[in-house]
Amino acid sequence: MGEPVIIDDGGSTRIKQLKGATANGKLDDLLDQSKDIAKGPFSQLNISCIDATGAANPPAGGTSTFPIAMANNDTFKIHSGDHRVEGRIVNRSAAVPPGTVADCQITVSGVNNIDPIIEAKSGKGQRRYVVTNAPYIDKVDVNAAGPVQTFTVPPGTLYTIVILT
Repeated sequence: MGEPVIIDDGGSTRIKQLKGATANGKLDDLLDQSKDIAKGPFSQLNISCIDATGAANPPAGGTSTFPIAMANNDTFKIHSGDHRVEGRIVNRSAAVPPGTVADCQITVSGVNNIDPIIEAKSGKGQRRYVVTNAPYIDKVDVNAAGPVQTFTVPPGTLYTIVILT
């Protein structure tokens, strides 16, 4: 299993892959190209919303329970105002059997002519990428095994986290 990719909001949308045996915690191509590959393999997606009491709850909508199984070519799209963070599960290695879940291509983009401003911050060998002009996460679309499901962040949510493992 690859090291988890965490996309959350702490005032702005943040992206990081935990540093570990299979990942170096760096997705530096996000800075110049707004696109990079997180090394996997990955097989599931979790979404959690934290309220003012500290309780963790799933987002509203969708029909799946968490975690959602992810397979090759499945996608997720995180909406943060006029910004998007998209993930696509991709099989980039001939050593990985066809149909096996592998890496995740991450793309950051803007809509309505608003380009994302991405900055990198480092600490203790761990790097995170902040879309500084993106607000809180509004919703997450997940396209895995069936029709696209839309999960919305409930009112009163203080913090939303999406974890790909």
